[in-house]
Amino acid sequence: PRMAAAPPPPAPRMAAAPPPRPSSLPPQQQLQERLACRDMEESASAQEPFSTPKKSGSTETHTGEEETGLTDFTRIPKALDLKFEELDCDNALCATVIKTKEAWTKKHKRNLLAKMEKTALLKNDKKSERDKAFDLLDALSRSGSLSVECAELHVIVAATHNFDRSLMETVIQDNVNPIEKMERSTLIVASAIHDKTPEEMLRDQTQLSRVNQYSPGLFGS
Repeated sequence: PRMAAAPPPPAPRMAAAPPPRPSSLPPQQQLQERLACRDMEESASAQEPFSTPKKSGSTETHTGEEETGLTDFTRIPKALDLKFEELDCDNALCATVIKTKEAWTKKHKRNLLAKMEKTALLKNDKKSERDKAFDLLDALSRSGSLSVECAELHVIVAATHNFDRSLMETVIQDNVNPIEKMERSTLIVASAIHDKTPEEMLRDQTQLSRVNQYSPGLFGS
């Protein structure tokens, strides 16, 4: 007996997309809405503000820095004090307060081809110049919504190494090499600033052995 083949299944029907609705807004308002949407997308995709990544190797961690990967520069003085208490066995290092003069000197050019000019800035002038700088930064970054790339932040932190005697008395009477003491203080400050141990600040094993002879307290047992 002959068997009839089954009929093929019906092809699925695709629903056509409805045509876009004509906008009832005037063209000027449509353009404003598109520009606003574009600004929102740029703000959402903008990167975070410039910051210095936290370096590894530190024996101390600060709250919140490990999660965000940022370095809080306001914590540097406190980190220096902790390093002084931990590694400075002579208690020779101490924090230093920097005070600037009342009048500052501003060097500037009116344009690229003009000569360098000097202007004295008093108290009110310094406030005016600072406000101008922050207004310019606010305009360039769109009130902080855009990141500032290729920028430099200069932070000045000072520390003083005190000797009990004068330089000649330290060398002759105490039989102490002041350069070795200063090198130890420099390593202590650098380890706090760069967030590394004193061992990592030295170049090789030869330098490590040399410094370990007169400053064994810098390194762990």
